[in-house]
Amino acid sequence: KPNENTTVTFTETIGRLYLQKKDNKNIADKMITYFNEHIRNTYFLNTNHINDDFVAMLSRKSGVEKDKVDTLYRSIVATHGTDMVNDYQLLSLHEQIQNFYKNRN
Repeated sequence: KPNENTTVTFTETIGRLYLQKKDNKNIADKMITYFNEHIRNTYFLNTNHINDDFVAMLSRKSGVEKDKVDTLYRSIVATHGTDMVNDYQLLSLHEQIQNFYKNRN
């Protein structure tokens, strides 16, 4: 019998626990951390200083439209700047990150 991939099951379980606690800010912070780690490892960009040059370079390297990258990082900055994240903000952030992954080269 082949080994079962328990990573997905584990991730879903942890996700449900966070959602039950309604700790949207913590979930958003973890999503952002994971996304920025992906950007650093895949595109070799420094995510500590987000500016127009960073957005343009990420757009160029990833193939994702500049306005979509800009909107995503505006959402990330707004999320970092608040103590609470509502369900709509969390879902919007998730959707923007997923769209980035779908539209990249």
